[in-house]
Amino acid sequence: AEYMGNLSFIMGGDGDLGSNPTLANALRLFNAHLIGYSTGLGDSRQLPEAGFNVAKVAATSKDLLSQVETLIYRVYDDKRVDWQHNWKMVNIFIGNNDLCHFCRDQELSAKSFIRRLRMALDILQRKMPRTIVNVVNVYRMEELIHMNLGPVCTAMHRFLCPCVSYPGNATRAAPVREAFQTKIDELVASGRYDSKPDFTVVVQQFVRDFRAPRADPHTGLVNLDIIAPDCFHLSRQGHAVVAAAFWNGLFEKVGHKTTAPAPESEFHCPPAHSAFIKTRVNSGKSAGALVVPPHYAH
Repeated sequence: AEYMGNLSFIMGGDGDLGSNPTLANALRLFNAHLIGYSTGLGDSRQLPEAGFNVAKVAATSKDLLSQVETLIYRVYDDKRVDWQHNWKMVNIFIGNNDLCHFCRDQELSAKSFIRRLRMALDILQRKMPRTIVNVVNVYRMEELIHMNLGPVCTAMHRFLCPCVSYPGNATRAAPVREAFQTKIDELVASGRYDSKPDFTVVVQQFVRDFRAPRADPHTGLVNLDIIAPDCFHLSRQGHAVVAAAFWNGLFEKVGHKTTAPAPESEFHCPPAHSAFIKTRVNSGKSAGALVVPPHYAH
């Protein structure tokens, strides 16, 4: 079973922001009528607990189109939703598993990935009114090489992410990962999704330059506080850190978004003078290029 309601930094809806820091619980502070978040144990097929969560374990971009169609059906079919008038937030975090297997499957190349992402976003734009889509950019999967700590972690990495976890493969993976990131940025920056007044897509960059947190910058030893015991997934603390980075990034202008979560990331109140989600259109001229702030760890 998956901890959909708890260990899910985007969709988890168990408890509240104090006991379970997630994006969904942060949104609930501002809208007590929010629906669609996940609760309890299970997977995305388990209703009503899954809500509008259609994420799948080990999903790649090959799964994206079917997930989008499932999401559209699930939201449209929900009697609580006013399809034409309610605002909707769709969050897409896909591509990291493509990177894990790109060397064994030509259909997981950057070219194939961006084609599927474009098709998925086109469907959402065509079918789902009053929607903002957050595409979370992929992160530096090659950092796994620094978390091969002991036989258990190394074995898990080589099983879950063989194209990155070996030293030689990690070197090959870096330019592929950069190609994924660049193609995501270019697709959304093209303005393809800025033609309707009630639909847009924003690339959220908060894990783009994530690096394995170092406990000691001099020795390079990795701090595993935000990493689960398998040295691959996020720990409870890690989910809280990334959720806060996601939330804060919503209110950062496009072109000036933080690209790596700080270990002490906390949820910030939206700025009173501009308490709205930043998009390419409302970010002004700064939306044209990505400004990368200093990394919190090297």
